[in-house]
Amino acid sequence: MFLTAQLLLVSLACLSSGQKLKDSIYTDIEEIRPCFRRLNGTSEIGCTSAIGGNVGVVLYIKDVADVAKVSDATFAPYIVLIDPYIFSGQVLDSLKSSGNVNGVILPSVTEGLWQGHYPKSGYSDDSTCPNSATKNSSSTCSNSNPWNPSGSNVMWVDHGFPIFLVQNTNATEKLYNCFLQYNDKSPLSWPLCSMELKASMYGAKDSQTCIRRSNLFNITPLTVCDPLSDSNIHYFVSPRNGTTPSNQTKAQKDDSVIVVSARLDALSLFDQVEVGFETPATGIVTLLTTAHLVSQAMKTMRYKTGVENVLFLLIHGESFDYIGSSRLVYDMDNDAFPYNKSKAENAQTYFRNGSQYLFTKSNIKSFIELGQLSNSQSSDVYMHSMNNPGEVVDTLRSNRGSLTTMAVNGIPPASVQSFLKQSAIPSVVLTNFESEYSNTMYHSIYDSADFHQYDYSEGVDQKVVRHLAMVSKMVAKSIISLATGKAAPEMEDQASLVNELLNCYTITANCTLFHEASEPGNYPWIFAPESRRKTPFPQYVGVRSSYHTLMTKLLLQYLTGTPEPLDTESDDTPDISEAKTKCLTKNQNQNVYHYVFLVGQSCYNTTGVECGKCYKTTVDTTEAASPAFLAGVTENYDWSSGQFPTWTESIWKVISGRLFLQGSPAHDHGIFAMGIIILVVSLVSVFWLDKNSAIIFTQQKNVEVDNPLPVEM
Repeated sequence: MFLTAQLLLVSLACLSSGQKLKDSIYTDIEEIRPCFRRLNGTSEIGCTSAIGGNVGVVLYIKDVADVAKVSDATFAPYIVLIDPYIFSGQVLDSLKSSGNVNGVILPSVTEGLWQGHYPKSGYSDDSTCPNSATKNSSSTCSNSNPWNPSGSNVMWVDHGFPIFLVQNTNATEKLYNCFLQYNDKSPLSWPLCSMELKASMYGAKDSQTCIRRSNLFNITPLTVCDPLSDSNIHYFVSPRNGTTPSNQTKAQKDDSVIVVSARLDALSLFDQVEVGFETPATGIVTLLTTAHLVSQAMKTMRYKTGVENVLFLLIHGESFDYIGSSRLVYDMDNDAFPYNKSKAENAQTYFRNGSQYLFTKSNIKSFIELGQLSNSQSSDVYMHSMNNPGEVVDTLRSNRGSLTTMAVNGIPPASVQSFLKQSAIPSVVLTNFESEYSNTMYHSIYDSADFHQYDYSEGVDQKVVRHLAMVSKMVAKSIISLATGKAAPEMEDQASLVNELLNCYTITANCTLFHEASEPGNYPWIFAPESRRKTPFPQYVGVRSSYHTLMTKLLLQYLTGTPEPLDTESDDTPDISEAKTKCLTKNQNQNVYHYVFLVGQSCYNTTGVECGKCYKTTVDTTEAASPAFLAGVTENYDWSSGQFPTWTESIWKVISGRLFLQGSPAHDHGIFAMGIIILVVSLVSVFWLDKNSAIIFTQQKNVEVDNPLPVEM
């Protein structure tokens, strides 16, 4: 027992000293945001490392001329630390083509040594013609006449090595200082500052292959990739009960609903930092503000003949070949919007005393989409139109106030493209550009509040806040005029609401409106105050529903819903769980309204919720997943057809980076060779000794001594 205890103590001591030795050799890099692999029906894009990681000597590139240094293979391969000033698609192409680069590190521009080092010529991860691969796109674009002049196409390339954004400025400065101390010398000699990057991706080849591999083993399936998906959000201004007093089902009339939309998602090369100030935040903020104004005004106004409703849509996954809008169109064409009728009937959730009627594309009267709308470059508002939306354009002009509006024929890349493939819907897309994007940082980590010089603390007098408030009022008044045939009433200035919304979507998710629009028992109350997110939620479509989508839905319900009284046992201070249960019970046996229990104003403190209210809303969600992955479609789908989006995201196990000093490979090779020689000599020696053991080790003969018989005395 004592011996066992001693052995255990020795083992623990060895493990402890081994860990200390490892810690003294390696320095782990924290706050890594990796580029990862995505796949579609025909190819793979993004980044990956070898299974064991990629190792290379650190090389710092400060300007474009330094890129030539990677062509020297003497100390290759390299891990390149690059100044954000020169980060571009051309630089990455040069690094890849050299064949001597094993990875790239991009430091943050928000603080530290590279603070404010935004790419000098602008930068976009997207292509010059976004979503150009979409079949039957009505947007005209070419390299000589691009929508997105800053497009680098970096997002859609298979790089073959890991690319990490490192947000920890201490880590990147330590890496830079390591380079200066060991690698910034002439002539270069060992030991050298080096890095190991691990980001091995499981998915490979294309989405069809990846999905098939995931389904190979039925007992214990090994998922190697997931389809990109989230949820679309919709809000009908007026409730839609599709049943009559005589229990007959009625239908929505054709050309009777005005649709207003904005996209929900951003795009970036790196994980968890997909936040766009211009796209999608300004569109989301304008739509939410507009929906709030319209919901208030329509409580006392009636629709004109020929108009029955207004539908607001927040659409997800649009950066990837219009995932969300293609699913909306598919559902509308297949009796599945705003709910799947056949599934509802099978599940007995189709209630004749309270069910919505189905909605199809033929019900759409006109379509207004809210795109990039900040005024960082210009205060002009451009109305891109298709299919003669003259009434919409004229109404927007008449309600523009002090804004300058301009009409443009044809539409840019937008969600409405999906609706126009087989329908001639009068459509208008509102933007801040005429023929090319004014945002030089479109779809990149640099499309931030800091770059656009927005600061929540400066309040409602900021230029962008005032501008978005005016655009929201113009759109709201126009919708009311189009829906009622009457002039819209006077509306209160919404600059304060716009400022609060911009704060939530571009500065921090730990904001006032997200607190007020939250549900007890959900974000942010499930986290301790110090653990709550201090940055905006990622706006990437992802592979499952996100907090970004959840809070946007709750916020739309909060801004458009009507407080619903509850019959509780204690009217003065009702128990929160009791009130929430009574509120959610109202959702049973009907699908016209959606009841939700929200915190509201003056009902919370820093640590928790003290009360709440029940809201009666017509806000709900539907799936934002490509029809290509639906049962009944995927089995016979032509993955190269481009009919539907086919994007998937690879699974990965480890994302890590660590810094260390690397000795001369010749020294390592010498030690390895010496080990081989010793091994061979040892094997030969043992073999020879074993063969000649009888000669070398002569056996000694045993001498037996006879025991004499006892002598008789």
